[in-house]
Amino acid sequence: MKTRKEFAKYICPNGTVTDNGRIASLRKFSNLKECYIVRYADDFKVFCRSYEDARRMFIAIRKWLKDRLDLSISEEKSKIVNLRKNYSEFLGFWLKVRKKGKKRVVTSHISQKAKERIKVEVKELVKDLQNPKDMEESYRKICRYNAYILGVHNYYRYATNIQEDLDPIAFNIRKNLEIRLRTRLTKSTKRMVPRYIAVRYGDSKQLRFVDGLPVAPLGYVQHKSPMYKPKAVNSYTKEGRALIHRKIQTVSADKIEYLMQHPIPGATIEMNDNRLSLYVAQQGKCFVSGVELNVKNCVLHRKKNLPAGMRDKYQNLVLVTPQVENLISLEGAEPETYRKAVEKLKLDNKAVEKLNRLRRIQKS
Repeated sequence: MKTRKEFAKYICPNGTVTDNGRIASLRKFSNLKECYIVRYADDFKVFCRSYEDARRMFIAIRKWLKDRLDLSISEEKSKIVNLRKNYSEFLGFWLKVRKKGKKRVVTSHISQKAKERIKVEVKELVKDLQNPKDMEESYRKICRYNAYILGVHNYYRYATNIQEDLDPIAFNIRKNLEIRLRTRLTKSTKRMVPRYIAVRYGDSKQLRFVDGLPVAPLGYVQHKSPMYKPKAVNSYTKEGRALIHRKIQTVSADKIEYLMQHPIPGATIEMNDNRLSLYVAQQGKCFVSGVELNVKNCVLHRKKNLPAGMRDKYQNLVLVTPQVENLISLEGAEPETYRKAVEKLKLDNKAVEKLNRLRRIQKS
């Protein structure tokens, strides 16, 4: 809304324009109702400064939805809440405002409905771990369990009281694991712990192992403050989408699931686990040529022929195409033959440097 007087504007580091002078003027000299709308899909909150503004806004929104879209709101779920006194649920979180010095800040929990769902689903995953047919099935089920725990932590860690909310559930799940898995459950392992587990849960005393494989602890999580997201990063502009795609890994979940369900026959569990980690780290591309790997044909190459306990370590493995694997292992060939093979794959200088480095490592 325009004002007669022009006010100075301040551009925040994330690109948002702040014009507090204009807003203060509108508050003082107009009858406009100030509100902030936060929406995700069809779920939204409207934040107002007073009960009277909230009451009028509620009536206006209900009338607009009915008249324009022929939609009726749920009287049970849609209501006016004083956030200074009561909690309000939004996207699986309970939100409330509390005093902190002279300011007011948000305190949040996982909603009761979400906690009940997590408890039921984790118990089902633990039950699924109980009687695997073989080690391969055990590996797949543990991967599925860990993926679920990581998903819960990644989504709900923005709740300020997540530790308090998950502790009772985690205690119950630990007891469930001990009862169902008994001798299969240990506190240590001789195998190498995968990097994604070591980074997130390596310092936790709650970390347990099933058949020598790590099981992520539900109760080991810390609150994470939401990052200050740049305004330019959004899904609605070409430039915004490009910024999103630049930061995310472009590995398909279907491809990861295929690799999990089709481990290398006869390979160690450590090798198959590192195969997954490498596929994500290399974003589904060949380490040398950079071409997209076909999950059915990608080759796991050992850099050095080390002793049995060392050869399947993450640092000793890379994923390449079969053609690149043949070039790495090519011995006694004429320089011209090698050059033609490199040209056929259309490798640039950087790719050739990687290829030669792998060849030198293998010969050493």
